[in-house]
Amino acid sequence: MPSYRSLRLGVLLPFLFTLSNLHAEVEGRETRLVPGVDQNGERILLPSHRTPALYTGDFGDCGGGNDLFSITKFDAGLYRDNFTVLFNMHGSTALTNENVMYGEQRFEMIFDPCLTQVYSMCPVDVSTPITAWAQIPIPPFELDVIPSIAYGIPDFDGIARLQIFSNTSQTRVGCFQASLKNGHSFSHPIAIPIVLGFFTTLAVLSSFVLAIYGSNIPQMRTHYAHAISGLIVFETFHSIFFFGAVSVRWPSVLAAWRSNFAWSAGLIYADKVVDGISSFVGITGNASEANTVGSVVSDSGFAQQLYGRSLRVQRTRETIDKSVAISQGLFKRQSPPFNSSNPDDYTWGGRPALPGLPLSGFPSRFPGTLAEVKIPAPDAFLVAIIWSIIQKRVEIEKFSYFRSHLPGYIGVAILRTFFIGFAPLMTLALFQLTLPGPPEPKVIAGVLGFLILLSVGSVVGYACYTRLRFGRYEIASDRLRLERGRIFKVVPFVTIICASRLLLEEESSRRPLATIPWFRIRYIDDNKSRPTAHEDEGYIKRFGWLTAHYRHTRWWFFAWWFGYQLVRAIFLGAAITSPTAQVFGLLVVEIIAFVVIARLKPFEGLRNSAVAVWLLSISKVATAGLSVGFLPGFDLGGIPSTALGIIIVIIQAVLVLAVLVLIILGVISSWMSLTRDKEDFPKPLKSYRAKFFEKLERRAPDMPETKAAGSDAEDREPTAPYFSVNRVRREPKIGERLSAISDPYFAMNNGSGIFLAPPSVGSRPVSLNSRHSISSLRRAALVHPGSRSAVDLVGLPVETAPWMAERPNSTHSSSRRKPQMSPPLEVTEDGVMNRA
Repeated sequence: MPSYRSLRLGVLLPFLFTLSNLHAEVEGRETRLVPGVDQNGERILLPSHRTPALYTGDFGDCGGGNDLFSITKFDAGLYRDNFTVLFNMHGSTALTNENVMYGEQRFEMIFDPCLTQVYSMCPVDVSTPITAWAQIPIPPFELDVIPSIAYGIPDFDGIARLQIFSNTSQTRVGCFQASLKNGHSFSHPIAIPIVLGFFTTLAVLSSFVLAIYGSNIPQMRTHYAHAISGLIVFETFHSIFFFGAVSVRWPSVLAAWRSNFAWSAGLIYADKVVDGISSFVGITGNASEANTVGSVVSDSGFAQQLYGRSLRVQRTRETIDKSVAISQGLFKRQSPPFNSSNPDDYTWGGRPALPGLPLSGFPSRFPGTLAEVKIPAPDAFLVAIIWSIIQKRVEIEKFSYFRSHLPGYIGVAILRTFFIGFAPLMTLALFQLTLPGPPEPKVIAGVLGFLILLSVGSVVGYACYTRLRFGRYEIASDRLRLERGRIFKVVPFVTIICASRLLLEEESSRRPLATIPWFRIRYIDDNKSRPTAHEDEGYIKRFGWLTAHYRHTRWWFFAWWFGYQLVRAIFLGAAITSPTAQVFGLLVVEIIAFVVIARLKPFEGLRNSAVAVWLLSISKVATAGLSVGFLPGFDLGGIPSTALGIIIVIIQAVLVLAVLVLIILGVISSWMSLTRDKEDFPKPLKSYRAKFFEKLERRAPDMPETKAAGSDAEDREPTAPYFSVNRVRREPKIGERLSAISDPYFAMNNGSGIFLAPPSVGSRPVSLNSRHSISSLRRAALVHPGSRSAVDLVGLPVETAPWMAERPNSTHSSSRRKPQMSPPLEVTEDGVMNRA
């Protein structure tokens, strides 16, 4: 048998960031202590089963199926506290680690297994199983090349590769690769999905109870429209996860982060489900050993370094001599020998990668994202379909109470779920069609995808046809107004608005910078008295699950959303062979969608608008824009790729946190809506409930919003001296009876004129004390129409106004002229005034 003596160990350490994920120690077993050093360099005793600073995860075959070895266990760990490297192998192998893709080679060692008590590989024999276990001490200076940040950043891109070389043939005969970890990760496949699932359930239930509470259907719809939409919540999670379908080299941090949202698309790992589907789609392999995934890694000239003559011979010889010297001192320094009764005295080891998963350590493209949740790419569509069917069954049983009362809720729940799941199912169906493999899965994906598209599209089209069949469209003239505005009320900006969206009063009060002729398409209903989509009870019962969350002038927005999701699914699922077209196409689609949604503002509820119109749209545009940096042409290194990945994670994390906060606020508003018919309500919250109901009534008519007075200083007229008319009284016309003028003071106050406020200083001139008029007439004169003759004007007794009579005397009071007293006039039946 040939002997396999040369082993090469290396560690690849590009860089990344993440959250802590502490591994719990196993209790209830005897703890063995080994010597080590702390951060201050003092010698201490450490438990032998502690977690290394760097250790391997799941592993797979990187030799393309041509290896002569089968490995069932491959663990390696680097202990920083006592400067040792541990590796444990079951099978026939040699350990090697090398740089692949981007990154830097940080640590490397070549050693002889015969000098490290790995006797099962000295030599390798077909009848001798390999159980290689060793703890190799290394000098402290060997670890200086590893940056300290590598021990704390999450989900850093690192691999450990094991290669086996034959001394006889001087070729590589085995290659296995494992991902490298440091115990910190953004991926929390249990904790985060549970929290997100809980909040999602709250959002769905808070909307559901409003849909069934009450007897006035339009009023029920109004309150339902302000509840947080389940469609928006799921769209938030879908957008985060399915950006992983873009065919670029994603850093590990993004793949780990997205794995927390796979459940929202129905991608939930279950052994029996995945194993059954894998056998159907033609995936073969043994889950208990390293499997071939079609990824072949070159030996990078290691055979030439080990056995050939080249310019590197001297350097390689020095490396081997140094490693041999380390190995010779191993008996004196290493930990107690391998314990065959308990070979795995630790809990951090990985497992063989499942058949069909990509090579561990590089979560590239969508298969790498799916690998984080242990679902092979060919299984994804069928797994999502199966979990969708299970979800429908659960919902039907959950609505069993309403079967005898409102059986339509069952159908509405199923249709609503299919509408929400349309985007992920279409993306996965198109993705399945692009994968190599047997034709059976592609046929199923094609047929089911077509049925989903046909069913959802038919419902959307029929909902629009039902509402629009009794009317017609026409093109009307309009104008675009360029007005001054401000972004965030700070940055000057020019806004464009259609004149048809403004009220007449508002249009006349706002000064545009310019106007451009434009047009608009409007719908003319043949029945002018027909109720709107939000007041038609029959339409609400049939299609309220599609239209209820939107403004009544934007009730059709679900059709636009359907088309947008279909275009997005085509780019994500069907364009994986062209990363450049996929990335830039998605960027253009997201920008156009953002502009359209921002202009339409389709949602009636403010919380739904805040998420769908602004937060979600901005997150999509930012993610698509930053994804351009991962294209192969930019050739970013590890640190820039990690930085971009962290920025995307922060943007999406802020989006998720905002959605969770708005869900809580939505639950509170739903509680207020449920108590709308009750007087008993906590007193501190009564004012908030009243304001909430006022907001509902104000937004329900969907009238154009007027700009608040003084909201934009640019639209106000320049400040200049002016006066205002505070009161205007109508004077009786010629021929009208003057019987109403029974009180002379009343007559004075009913004249036309401009009135000044009562003076507060009694020493002002008499000419300023006239409250009646600013004309030159005496205070006793009667203001009259211009057609009266002077003969008809006769002095009338005038009583002093109460506010004048009560004024204190002043030094000028004696100079005031008293009004001329004349007998009063009386009016006869024929309208002639006679002196009394």
